Amino acid sequence: MGCQRACQAALQDEVVDSGRFHFLPLDDATIFASPLMMQRHNLNAADAAILTLLLGLVTNLPPGNALVLVAADTRLLRAGAAEGLATLNPETVAAADVPALLAAL
Repeated sequence: MGCQRACQAALQDEVVDSGRFHFLPLDDATIFASPLMMQRHNLNAADAAILTLLLGLVTNLPPGNALVLVAADTRLLRAGAAEGLATLNPETVAAADVPALLAAL
C-alpha cells in the first residue's frame, strides 16, 4: 500500500498539478461522432471517442504545433495512423530515442 500512495502522489505532482498536461473534455458531439471510428477501424467505444476527439483537435492546432497519439494499444495506433495522426508506442521505442522522434515532427 505504501507504493500506491507514493505513486498516487507522484502522479498528482507530475501530471495533474504540473501544468504541463492538458485534460481534454469529451463532449456529446464527440461521443455521437465516434461510432464512425468504431465501424471504420473496429475500435471499442472508448478508443473511438479518443480518436474522434484527437482528430477534431489536430484540425485546429496552431501552426508549428504537433499532436502525437501515444498508446500501447496497436489497434488504436493503427487507426490513428490511418487517419493521419503521428503515433508513438512507448513499448517499442527506447526512452532515449523519444526526443529525436518528437523533434522530427
